[in-house]
Amino acid sequence: MVNERELVPVLERHGFRIAVLEDMTVEEQISTFKFADVIVSPHGAGHGNLVYCDPGTRLLEIFCGLNKTQCFGLCTRLKIDYRFLSGINGNRLKNKNKKDIMVDPVDFERQLELICG
Repeated sequence: MVNERELVPVLERHGFRIAVLEDMTVEEQISTFKFADVIVSPHGAGHGNLVYCDPGTRLLEIFCGLNKTQCFGLCTRLKIDYRFLSGINGNRLKNKNKKDIMVDPVDFERQLELICG
């Protein structure tokens, strides 16, 4: 997330806790997903932890592009309320296999308001 520093305060205003999965044990990751009401995250391998969510958990997946990812199908089967926000390619690395995502903070806040009720 190219503009993550801009988005973190928006999350905090809505009561979110920032979790960095790479810094957590497997048990901590499972617990985090198990007890989450709402998850907001960029598309990635960490979404494998969605299998530990209770039905009714809400997910706002952020990715670059126009198509829903395979995560949509997983969420449907798990009865997770799936929503997405498509950012723009903010690729600073010039690596075609990796895309940095830039999200409009106003759109981001709107989506948070919708998903949080």
